[in-house]
Amino acid sequence: MLRDTRCGVAPTSDRAKTTTASSRWPWLSTRSSRSPPSRRASSDGGVAKARRARVRSPPVSTPQTVTEKQRRAAQVAHVLARAVRQDEAAAVDVLRILRHELRRLNTGNKLTVPTRSVEAQAVIDKYSDLGEEIPNNNSDEALHADHVWPITEQHLRGITTVEEWTSELQRVATVVCVTARENYRLMVIERTTQGPEKYALAGVTFTSTDLPTAWPRATARRER
Repeated sequence: MLRDTRCGVAPTSDRAKTTTASSRWPWLSTRSSRSPPSRRASSDGGVAKARRARVRSPPVSTPQTVTEKQRRAAQVAHVLARAVRQDEAAAVDVLRILRHELRRLNTGNKLTVPTRSVEAQAVIDKYSDLGEEIPNNNSDEALHADHVWPITEQHLRGITTVEEWTSELQRVATVVCVTARENYRLMVIERTTQGPEKYALAGVTFTSTDLPTAWPRATARRER
């Protein structure tokens, strides 16, 4: 569902950047960026990854290239969705399969997600300074790749071509990095609100305006 694309801000004054960000992403608040201190590489892989994560990645170009893996995933989603429409499979089971696959794609990749909450960035900086690995589980400071948009039964019944699934799966795969503490709040908000609006309602703010652009809702075509 989500396109993993981001848009940079024109190199005008800081005030102009803030105004542009507020108008394009009213659900975000920003903070000024700071350069990380120079540090020698650590023999600990996890710590080294955390230190590298302090430097933001360059904006991703658009449109996004479709990989062979993404094409195959779209084919599978298309077949499963068709089974739902033909009453050969239950929507709840197909959604469980697709959601599991989306989560699997981001397992262990939280540090590589370029869009981070202020709290997630603070955790990365904290453990980088301590020379320790970021907690993985059973901690409010654990990092989580949160999907901005959900995949729902409406997609299964409304998207009827491989091409549409290719685009939509790219969109739904877009994630932001938050902490476990923030994710708990988001889980409550998601009962009634989905999409970028949920972050403001959950009190989640982001470190930069280098964010996925627009995240427009896909217009699922009704099957005749």
